[in-house]
Amino acid sequence: MNVPSSETTPLEPYHTHFVLVPGSDWGDESPWLAQIASVLASEAPSVAVLVNGGEIAKKNVSENFKAKRPVLAMAGSGRLADTLATALRGEKFDDLARELVAIGLLQAIDLKESFEGLTQLINEMFSAQN
Repeated sequence: MNVPSSETTPLEPYHTHFVLVPGSDWGDESPWLAQIASVLASEAPSVAVLVNGGEIAKKNVSENFKAKRPVLAMAGSGRLADTLATALRGEKFDDLARELVAIGLLQAIDLKESFEGLTQLINEMFSAQN
């Protein structure tokens, strides 16, 4: 039996399901998450939602784009989400933000937007996939 080392992250005891993937570093799961989302969505449209995010979130966004899945950045949540939302508005951006915006699969909405506005945007993103 493999005994977890002191460097492993324990499984959350209140979760009912887990998908264990190979890897030993944070971020190794990124391609797997995008692939699992594609399998679960099957032929149905799907959208990845980015709230805040740092270095690993950049990998997650890129992997979702590789899977042709649009990403919705929640502006006002901080870090990467705000950087991408700002770049979408044509304001300050870095090379990575420019590259991600150019792919054409990125949308943003402000956290202060109404639930109806969020619902409408997600429905538009789903419709664009059909």
